[in-house]
Amino acid sequence: MLNHAKNLIKKVIQTGHQTTTLLDKRFLKKSIECKWPPVFILGPPRSGTTLLYQLMASSFRFAYFSNLTNRYFMCPITATQIGIQLCHEYKTDFTSEYGFEKGCMALSEAGNIWNRWFPQEKRDGFNYTPSGYLSKKTQESIYKIIANIEDSFDAPFMTKNGKSCVRIPTLLDIFPNALFIEIERNLMDSALSILLRLKKYNLDWWSVMPKQIDQFRNANNLEKVCKQVYFIKKNITEDLQSCQPQRFYSLQYDTLCENPAKKMDEIYQFLESNGCFVERKQFMIPQDFQKSTPKVDGWVSRAEIVNMEKMISNLIQKEQPF
Repeated sequence: MLNHAKNLIKKVIQTGHQTTTLLDKRFLKKSIECKWPPVFILGPPRSGTTLLYQLMASSFRFAYFSNLTNRYFMCPITATQIGIQLCHEYKTDFTSEYGFEKGCMALSEAGNIWNRWFPQEKRDGFNYTPSGYLSKKTQESIYKIIANIEDSFDAPFMTKNGKSCVRIPTLLDIFPNALFIEIERNLMDSALSILLRLKKYNLDWWSVMPKQIDQFRNANNLEKVCKQVYFIKKNITEDLQSCQPQRFYSLQYDTLCENPAKKMDEIYQFLESNGCFVERKQFMIPQDFQKSTPKVDGWVSRAEIVNMEKMISNLIQKEQPF
């Protein structure tokens, strides 16, 4: 009886969302082009991508997917325009809960939106999306939605979604002029942070599945998190080889924390040199940020840490360093 009621509620919600697609139809019927190259932030989970996203959205005027847009994911254009008109402009104190910030116009990874088109781990069992995976019709729909979001803000579009790391070939199918900004962090710190989440919430998996997921899908959690961050980084490195070198920029998490203003200046120059002309905001960038370190006490033993360090070192030696 309870399961029947849950399924009924689920169907009602799905029908409601499906109905909202009508709200965006008038936008999608029009011919529209992106005025600027879209910007995709890349990095394995827990590598500092959210901090980078917050800093860029605070320093420059960008179009983006908000929490409101993600909530009404079947009509993202309409939701964006309502949010711009009725909600407060985005401001941040640079805190978040695993990438989530509260607020109508807060930055969103927009999983509900991207999962409409791309493989999702719970539904499909994988995330990696090779070139040609999406139909031309789907690619055109995604392009038009991004172009309309861009038009709504009258600014270049930027997004941070962890799974962009394993969608680079398809993103280049849709946006041949896309720009990529990669943030790199010590792989051990990222792996430990993911392991903590698995332990605290009794999970078997969390976040992005790299191309090589079938090689370690049934491994223990220590091996899973080490191979997850390693292979995601490997996927990024390999897939960006098909992109012109001047169209991607890499920075280190540590140096971003040490001198965020300098990194924002470098990113501004990178964007401008690639035709992505962004407006600087009147925003006082913090002098620095305290570097985040995984709080493992009581959760991860010294023996587990040693094992993880060995696994990551062996992976780098076996697979070749980046």
